[in-house]
Amino acid sequence: MDVRFVEEKYVDDINRLMRYCFNLSNDAPGWFTKETLGENHTIGAFEGDNLGASLCAWPYHIWFNGKEVGMGGIGNVATFPEYRYKKCVGSLLVKSLEIMRKRDQIFSLLGPFSYSFYRKYGWEMGYHYKIYTFEMDDFKKFKTVYGSYHILGEENIDEMDRVYRSFIHRYNGTVIRDRNIWKKILKDQDKGTIHRYGVYSDCGELEGYLFYNINDGIFHIKELVYSSLESKEALFRFIYLHNAQASKIQWMAPSDDNTLFIIDNPRKDVKMVQGMMIRVVDVKKVLKLYPFSTKDATSFSIKVDDPWAEWNDKTFKVDIGDSIIVEDDLDDRFDIRCSIQTFSQLMIGYIDMVEGAEMGKIQGDREVIERVGALFHKKPTYINDFF
Repeated sequence: MDVRFVEEKYVDDINRLMRYCFNLSNDAPGWFTKETLGENHTIGAFEGDNLGASLCAWPYHIWFNGKEVGMGGIGNVATFPEYRYKKCVGSLLVKSLEIMRKRDQIFSLLGPFSYSFYRKYGWEMGYHYKIYTFEMDDFKKFKTVYGSYHILGEENIDEMDRVYRSFIHRYNGTVIRDRNIWKKILKDQDKGTIHRYGVYSDCGELEGYLFYNINDGIFHIKELVYSSLESKEALFRFIYLHNAQASKIQWMAPSDDNTLFIIDNPRKDVKMVQGMMIRVVDVKKVLKLYPFSTKDATSFSIKVDDPWAEWNDKTFKVDIGDSIIVEDDLDDRFDIRCSIQTFSQLMIGYIDMVEGAEMGKIQGDREVIERVGALFHKKPTYINDFF
């Protein structure tokens, strides 16, 4: 199979592929136009002139320990049935790593149909959520009147983005939304029955917002973002105002959400659900950007096993001082060793080094693991954008 960018002339073929693999009707609008093809985001696996499979690596930026960094969002992965089990997608994934590296997208995210499949190419679970099921009466206690509620639209994008950016600073791996992303979110919501309301302070500033819909007596929270406990409780009060329309509330909340601590009866149905997978595309650049937890000069070496990206499949020495210096192409002497999957979890803060060692995923002397592990830190991850 020949792997290359999908050219404009294949627009009908790729739209047929999308319709086939995602069960869309033949008269459904095309997902791709000529403007989105060429040397842009879509690569395909070809047999001669025949398109057999494709994927997209959409350009994003995510929040990483106080910095905005490039990320390639893998989506629209599809294969015609006659080309399945021919390693088409594997070839596309490996090629996408080269493309993302050239574009300075040092992380990659994807929503998997199978975690085991994408693990084979270096992606690993990096997110999970709490799915709450509340009774509407659980929010009855939130009676304090705080500010006022208003419908939100495209004219409120700047306000929503300000609150959103403030909210995501506590997380790693959250998409930085530019104006185009916000417009797409609102446009997609307007195609369905998603409602948008915000809570404003008495000074007229947006303090929090809520995206939701109501179906079959259930209030479905799609996104709830707030700047303080007061604004969070004000949004809960707004939800309770719908007690005549819904008897239950469902919410896929961030993994660190603490709502159970502020309701009267915390004995609720709470599920942990796995989310996106993450992969480091460029080990050296990620190490240079990492905010190591020390003020003292120190160093360590780490061997990363990444058979799909030769630029990562090396031993790296990290010298921490006034700046971070990372050397590669070293010999096989190292303090610790792990796969690219475990390294990706460690970098994004999903696990710490001791946890990795306890799971048998990090090799090294116990004392060295504890010493080097103290340089890293866990941080909750969260994403509510999908591609």
